[in-house]
Amino acid sequence: MKQTITTLVIILFATIATSQNSLTEAFSKSYEFEYNKDLSKAISALDKVYTTDSYEINLRLGWLYYSIEDYVKSINYYKNAVKKEPSSIEAKLGLAYPISAQEKWGELITLYKEILNLDPLNYTVNLRMATLYYYRKDFVKAASYGEKVSKLYPFDYSYNLILGKINLSLGNIIHAKEHLNAALLYDPTATEVLGLLKAL
Repeated sequence: MKQTITTLVIILFATIATSQNSLTEAFSKSYEFEYNKDLSKAISALDKVYTTDSYEINLRLGWLYYSIEDYVKSINYYKNAVKKEPSSIEAKLGLAYPISAQEKWGELITLYKEILNLDPLNYTVNLRMATLYYYRKDFVKAASYGEKVSKLYPFDYSYNLILGKINLSLGNIIHAKEHLNAALLYDPTATEVLGLLKAL
């Protein structure tokens, strides 16, 4: 009986090891094909080992289908990844790509708010929300997202640029100059920043 159990344990570990090796090989091939810009083969490499409950494969396929502009499939795979790991910010940020590509702005904002419920000071999402509301001309709301995180990254180019533009739109010229000058220190060759400052 003891020998039977030992044999079963050995078989189980061997099966797991074989499965892991196959998965690692599939990902390795997928990355190689992507590097060589053969995205269909990058997808095919993972299709051979696909299981619906694999977070990693769903996440990777979400990216690859987004890369070939098949946004419907990309969304489906990203949603599978989110379903598997509901607290995953990386999966939700991935899902944002195909939703944004389809210009589903309301859906995108809802998704970003879900992320901010998990991570209120998320750098990427607060920046994108500030930008979204800036282009919607809701400058007060745009400023609220930008200012929430900018104090954590006071020399960040992207935050200083968007807050410079937001403050210009709000008529806060002094604050606009502060942010734009900080952005210019970060990148003295930034033509957009130079143009905005020159216009003041």
